Amino acid sequence: MSQILHAFNQLPDHVQLAAGGGGIVPEFTPALPDNLKGITGQILGWATGIGIALAVLGQILGWSMVGIGHSTERSQLATRGKASAVWSLVGGMGLAVASSLVMLFYNAAKGGN
Repeated sequence: MSQILHAFNQLPDHVQLAAGGGGIVPEFTPALPDNLKGITGQILGWATGIGIALAVLGQILGWSMVGIGHSTERSQLATRGKASAVWSLVGGMGLAVASSLVMLFYNAAKGGN
């Protein structure tokens, strides 16, 4: 919505037909509060730390399942362990970049200030 208001404010005067000389809409500068960045960063830091710790635990358990499955000749258990090791690796990578993505969108919404 703020992009639409910003675009209306950038129209030339001869295009603005409503509201007299003041323009179609009042002057508006999109901005997010600065307090949000600190709180969001702290929550994302905790979530990322806990998530990566759980991803490491998933790796340990997955490779343990692979070892136990191969030792006891249970191919199903080894296959499940390999799948869980791969998915915990994918989850860990997703958590590692989540904070950067959120801060990227935060700074983009703030208008680059």
